[in-house]
Amino acid sequence: MLIEEAHENGARYSKACEVVGISLRTLQRWKSGCLNDRRKGSKKTVPRKVPQEIREEIVAVCNEQRFRDQTPYEIVPQLLTEGRYLASESTIYRILRERDLLHHRSELRVRHRHSKPPERRATGSDQVYTWDITYTPSKGHPIVRKAKSFFCQVYNITLLRR
Repeated sequence: MLIEEAHENGARYSKACEVVGISLRTLQRWKSGCLNDRRKGSKKTVPRKVPQEIREEIVAVCNEQRFRDQTPYEIVPQLLTEGRYLASESTIYRILRERDLLHHRSELRVRHRHSKPPERRATGSDQVYTWDITYTPSKGHPIVRKAKSFFCQVYNITLLRR
């Protein structure tokens, strides 16, 4: 390295770095062995990441006939009783979500729309009733002025459409 050669001949590191066009701190980082990319968004190696072969095995097991309609919450204990451990429940959920295989594994029934309640029609008086509660503030009793008090008014309304 050019800077090391200059240093062996008596030059200071800071002056040698100036000539080459790098900072002294960059040289120190290079020497310390910290050469991994620390920028945001750079690809990093995750030491505990599930290998691709095990991911494929998890997907294959979850797509077996006996596990097709079950959630990972149900699959993991069954595999443990057989003496197999592939990954944790949350890892299996994450792998299935990445592959878009998590849609119909829910224990819930298929969603159905609720119908509107039947419409009531009045053809005469006293056929359809509804009610309304209205709270109106009051000044309250002189003893309890600091407490807020309300009058409760309940209205019975008779509907009549013509």
